[in-house]
Amino acid sequence: MLITLEDRQQNVWVGTYGSGLNQLLRQNGIFKHYLNGETITSSIFEDANGVIWVGTETGLYQFDKISGNFLPFTSPSFPKRTSVLYIFEDIQNYLWVVTTTELFRINHSRNETVRFGKSQGIHRNTYLVGDNGCKGNWGTIFFGDQSGYYVFQPDQLSIDDKPPQILLTDFMLDGKQVSSGGKSPITGSLKDAREIRLDYNQNIFSFHYAAIQYNAPEDN
Repeated sequence: MLITLEDRQQNVWVGTYGSGLNQLLRQNGIFKHYLNGETITSSIFEDANGVIWVGTETGLYQFDKISGNFLPFTSPSFPKRTSVLYIFEDIQNYLWVVTTTELFRINHSRNETVRFGKSQGIHRNTYLVGDNGCKGNWGTIFFGDQSGYYVFQPDQLSIDDKPPQILLTDFMLDGKQVSSGGKSPITGSLKDAREIRLDYNQNIFSFHYAAIQYNAPEDN
C-alpha cells in the first residue's frame, strides 16, 4: 500500500505497488480493482466535481462514471506516457499535475492544458511516491522535490498563450523526401511555398514540421 484516499461517499481508495488501484465500498464492504498491471500508483485525488484522478508510473487517469473504469487523460499538451507524482486542485478548481519532469495545469473543463517546464524553473524530480504536495490556507501551492520545495500562487503565474510558430521542414511523396526545382511540385523553398501542385495519382503525401517557441527555445 502506497497511498489512500477517502472520497465524499466514504469509499476508500488504495494505491499499491504492483497491484494497481483498489476501492473499498463502505456500504457493502466489497472491494473493486482497477488499473491492473500498473507498477506504481503514486497519487489519488478527488476534484471539486467528485471525479477521482489517479497518477501512476505510466500516466494520468480519470474515473469515467459511464463506463465505470479509469480512462487515460488525453490532451495535446500532456504527454501520453509520463510518471505522475502528485495531483492537487487550486481554489479556482484548476487541476495541477506534477510529473518527474514538468508541472501541468488543467482547466475547469479538463480539455486544456498548460505546461511548465525547465524554462519556468521546474527541475527533474526523482521522487517516485509520496504525498509531497499541498495547498495552503490562502491558496498557495507547495510541492517538493529532491532538492527542496516550490511555492507559488496559481493566479499570479504568467502564462504565455501565444501559440508556437509552425515551420514546415519536409514534404514527402510516397514516403520519399521531395526537393524543390526541376519537375518537383514545389517551386522555391518549402517554407515560402504558397501552393504545391500534384498530379491526380500523387495522393500519398505527408509533411514534417517543427513547433518553435523563441521565448523558451530549450522547451522546443
